[in-house]
Amino acid sequence: MSRQAYRNHYLRVYYPCQVSSKNDYYNDRYWKTDKLLKEIQKPVKSHYRGKKTKVQKRFEYLKKQLNFYDEMRFVEFESILQKMYSKSNYSEHS
Repeated sequence: MSRQAYRNHYLRVYYPCQVSSKNDYYNDRYWKTDKLLKEIQKPVKSHYRGKKTKVQKRFEYLKKQLNFYDEMRFVEFESILQKMYSKSNYSEHS
């Protein structure tokens, strides 16, 4: 159904990024990208006539994205821990 059809039934269609929380966004993106990489696997032919194939370029792009999301998951986790730790220290001193 189209979005207009859902509007008539008082339902709402959400994008995946709207469903995941702020803290889980990079985690969700990481697992989605990981799934895509497993579907592609390593391309059989990485080059044709000295140029990278489209599949090879896509594979490399997804690997870079996976590394980025992994870094951001760590950064997000670290910030959550800092917030939790700073709140616990603040409440102990009060």
